[in-house]
Amino acid sequence: MATKALTYLDTNVMPWEDNPWIPGFKRRLLVHDDSKGSEIRIDYVPPGCIPDVLELPHRHYHNTVTERAYTLYGDFPHWEFSEAEDLEGDMIVFRRHLFMDRPPKTIHGLMPEPLSETGCVLLYWNTGPGTGVAEPEAPVESVDIPFDDSFDIDFPEFGDARLFDTGEVAWRQHSVVPGWKVKSLADAHENSGAVSLVHIPADWNAPRDGLAVSGDDPAPWLFVISGDLGVQVAENGARRDIGLQEGAFLMWRTGASLRMPRKPATDGGCTVLCVGHDLS
Repeated sequence: MATKALTYLDTNVMPWEDNPWIPGFKRRLLVHDDSKGSEIRIDYVPPGCIPDVLELPHRHYHNTVTERAYTLYGDFPHWEFSEAEDLEGDMIVFRRHLFMDRPPKTIHGLMPEPLSETGCVLLYWNTGPGTGVAEPEAPVESVDIPFDDSFDIDFPEFGDARLFDTGEVAWRQHSVVPGWKVKSLADAHENSGAVSLVHIPADWNAPRDGLAVSGDDPAPWLFVISGDLGVQVAENGARRDIGLQEGAFLMWRTGASLRMPRKPATDGGCTVLCVGHDLS
């Protein structure tokens, strides 16, 4: 279900399509913002696959775009470089529950080996175009860095991306809703809202008047990592109850609102990735 103000998708039943921006990969495109060129999608990296247009080793950085990702399952070896003179880099394997917060001007890339053994699926979103190797904007947004020290251009001051296993982050009590727990993963940055994981236990009930969800982003969204969650969406004066299951994606914009109705919100508990809000 998608309208101007609301996008609700069961990503489990969406077909995979070839990713035109990363040849050899596949995707499920959830949202594309024509005005910004930003995307939210689920990427699939097949086992042993590298983008068809790349020769390894390869590394690059992005000038302006922030990238974020949450690994749903599988493995995907990736390399991070602290500076152009760092020719070895550090290998980080994307595995289930690994989160990536990549600001502009952070160097990353791929080596000839190892490659993915089982394939990998990532929930991925960005703040603009040009991060895919085959995108029309890539020649301007993405800058390749050769694997030698004979640079004839001046590079900017590089930063570091944050990649970490969210399973190692401690749960803390939710600041607004008693009984809920939260893990803060990233602060708001330009066109990407703050990111957190919220856990709602199986025995939680909404208060008498329900619970309205507010956001600090014009288009907050959520993705159900595990479990189930019942919500109520309102659009154009009409209300609709939606039962979200693992893999559900929901974004609401100006003209739509989200709330928890007064009834048990979840049968068996749930963990939800929240962007631009914390479900309260």
